[in-house]
Amino acid sequence: RFLAIQNGFRGPEIAQNLRQHSTRNLFCFGEDTKRRYLQAGCRIDTFLVGGSIKMGLFAERYPHQIEKKYDLCWVSQYRPKRFSGGLPGLEKTSLTLLEWIKLIAEKHELTLTIAGSAKLDALDQEVSFYDKIFDLDNVRFVPNNPLDLTSYKTIAESKVTVTVHSTIGFEMLAAGSKVMFCNFADDPFFDVPGQDSSQPWILSGAETTFEEFESKLFSLHNLDEQTWNMQSQPVAQEFVRFSRKEPSTRELRSILRQLIAEQSENVELKSGTYPK
Repeated sequence: RFLAIQNGFRGPEIAQNLRQHSTRNLFCFGEDTKRRYLQAGCRIDTFLVGGSIKMGLFAERYPHQIEKKYDLCWVSQYRPKRFSGGLPGLEKTSLTLLEWIKLIAEKHELTLTIAGSAKLDALDQEVSFYDKIFDLDNVRFVPNNPLDLTSYKTIAESKVTVTVHSTIGFEMLAAGSKVMFCNFADDPFFDVPGQDSSQPWILSGAETTFEEFESKLFSLHNLDEQTWNMQSQPVAQEFVRFSRKEPSTRELRSILRQLIAEQSENVELKSGTYPK
């Protein structure tokens, strides 16, 4: 038995290598993933729409809402190769957003935290990158530690989170966090699939101004939770299925137990004994 498990949000690159994205069983984020894999013509026999494994672990570790501590959170997507010609659209939008976020935080005296991205071997470079933009004595930088789910907790502690198109943005959107996706590169690779700037959590276009960003950011900040959830959750759950009561990890364990039981029965029928 082979079970593939989705680890990151996937966009246009699905159609670029159909063979690479073909498998018998795929445990995936949401119905949006299933729809786009089918449209691309990927050969997948069975879709198991269960959500994000990391979000399942997050729900188990933090079964209740986390208290807000920060006004703004920036989700870093910094990696040395990405910001040295690898993804120019990501770098361009990120640098613009960082400049604007700094202006807004200083102008309105808002607290700001950064959810780090780089792995341990590039952490010093990431810290140096942000130290040139912010005074890190006044801005909380949280290094990425996947085992401790630090970035997930940092977003949950923030009133509004800003990102370009990070996977964790889609995951935490499904958990109810206010996340704003921004693409100023006019590159569809960084767009939120099937959505446009009419949504309160999306801002795109190379001609976007600081005033437009500031206005939309505060509109999202001031939106009451009930209205926010009514507007965002139908789409967010399409991207990443999430439930604190029924986390993805519980469903995955159930699937694995079933597969193991089926395999054990097959071995027993063939040999008359259970496998060790």
